[in-house]
Amino acid sequence: MKRHNPAWDNMMAARARGLAQPATQPATQPQATEDNALLLASFPRGDREETRVQLKIFNGRPFVDVRRWFVDRDGVFRPTSKGQSIRLGEIDTLIAALERAKSEAGPT
Repeated sequence: MKRHNPAWDNMMAARARGLAQPATQPATQPQATEDNALLLASFPRGDREETRVQLKIFNGRPFVDVRRWFVDRDGVFRPTSKGQSIRLGEIDTLIAALERAKSEAGPT
């Protein structure tokens, strides 16, 4: 069963009308997905791909999955092998690294 992400649908409709789009689509409320993951944010990458940040559980242990997804021929989003699973114990280190990268890069 395909679930629709209203933010994604709105973004795609606005893109079709030629309106400017924000670079990211953070979930205003985390959304449960078909595979019992919690969708935290999505970042469009062209018309048929996006990068998703999801909270998942594997073998009883929670982790964050950052993965590229694509739209297949049937219009359904499918995950690719391009991504990374991050243990919750690694999150603080990752956040610190991302904050440092943002600081080092300067204003965007």
